[in-house]
Amino acid sequence: MQPGRAKRLEQAKEEAQVEIELFRQEREKQFNEFKLKHMRINEYKAAKLDADTTKKIDEINKAVAVNKQAVIDQFLELVTDIKPELPKNFKATAYKE
Repeated sequence: MQPGRAKRLEQAKEEAQVEIELFRQEREKQFNEFKLKHMRINEYKAAKLDADTTKKIDEINKAVAVNKQAVIDQFLELVTDIKPELPKNFKATAYKE
């Protein structure tokens, strides 16, 4: 290999390394900007979802508070109003001692 050629190859290699590093830095910057932008969007969506969930839970709790006594009364009525009946498939048989 010629001495001048080796030097040019080394210089080209160094220039390529510099270009690669600059490219890597630029892409990393673009990625961080992309990530930051989408992180803000996701944080907004998460905050909105949390707010919607809290609102729904509050609505459900209010509905439970309003209907709680009516449900308890209806449940107690069903439990305490016992009507004994024979099963539909009951067959009368004579009991022998």
